[in-house]
Formats: sequence, structure tokens, C-alpha cells
Amino acid sequence: KNKVTTEGVFETVDGWLANFEVNMNEDIARIQRLKRRIVSLEEVYMYIGLLTALRVSHDSSDRNLSSSVETYPLNQSQISIFTEEVLKLIREKGQVTAWDLYNVATEIYKPGRTDFPALIPQNGAMAELLLSRLPSEVEIQDAVLVV
Repeated sequence: KNKVTTEGVFETVDGWLANFEVNMNEDIARIQRLKRRIVSLEEVYMYIGLLTALRVSHDSSDRNLSSSVETYPLNQSQISIFTEEVLKLIREKGQVTAWDLYNVATEIYKPGRTDFPALIPQNGAMAELLLSRLPSEVEIQDAVLVV
């Protein structure tokens, strides 16, 4: 394993502090994009299937599959919880945003509900999954209302 020196840690932190405002503004812009993006019921089903496919690929004994996924956003039991919570949220609100999906996942990442070492990588993988499927200029679309 590659060990990080104390000097390396200080250099990294100095970089974060030097770019704090830029990074903060980029994060705010990402959050706003997620909040504006309404996700249809069909897309919710697509995300659930994609989460399952990523998890299966990662855990596969086939090296071609397992090497294609570094970290999956949710494990199988978490996908079940995510699915149930998102479907309940859609019933409650009538429509959901990409930000809602992210927040359902972050509830699952709370200590005691997920393995601590997996918390940050899984959170990053979920954010990347949602952000990677947003067009550069988001248009709010008509959502399918579930009654």
C-alpha cells in the first residue's frame, strides 16, 4: 500500500484551503443541478437496475466484469432499502429529483447502517452516478405522477 507522508497530507490540505471558494461554488452548482433535475418513474427504475448491475459486476467472479466497477454506490441490501424508500417518497411527493435520490442514499450511508470504510467511497460513487447522467444544461421535464 502507498503510505501518505505527513508533508503530503499538509500539501493536500493546503490545496483544499487555497481552492476552497472555487470548490464550494462548484459543489453548490452541482447540488443545484441535482435539485432542478426531476427524475421520472421510468428513470427511477433505470437507476435501480443500474445500481444492481454495478453491484453484480463488482462482486462477479468474472474478472472482466469485476474489474469494470471500482466501487458500487449501494450493496444489495442497501439497494432494497433505497428502492423502498424512493418508491414511498414518490407516493408522498408525486415526483422526485436527482437530489431526492441522493438524499435517500445518504440516509442509508449513516453510521450503523453502513460499514464505515465503505461510507465515503459509496457516497462518492452515488454522486458520480447521478451527476454523470445529467445533461450539461438541465431542463426540467414532466414527471410521471404516481397515484
